Amino acid sequence: MDPLIHLIQKNQPFSWGVEVKNAFQFFRVFFTTAPLLIHVDPMKPFVLEINVFDFALNVILSQLGKDNLFHPIDFVLINSLLLRLQDS
Repeated sequence: MDPLIHLIQKNQPFSWGVEVKNAFQFFRVFFTTAPLLIHVDPMKPFVLEINVFDFALNVILSQLGKDNLFHPIDFVLINSLLLRLQDS
């Protein structure tokens, strides 16, 4: 993931090298083959994750899946610009 993060950092030259290509391919396969989202099971407990950054608020609602891994049910990313507009 580091090569992709470095690629989008401010004031960094854009360079699509082998490391970036490999990281992109890994995530492309992961996001198109893994069972990411699952349906809600009201009989199971929920996990709510909240991440606060200088520029955004990220909220993820998850449950434990049949594979014993947590899977998101829903997620929200709120840009800080929207938060500032709502405070005005």
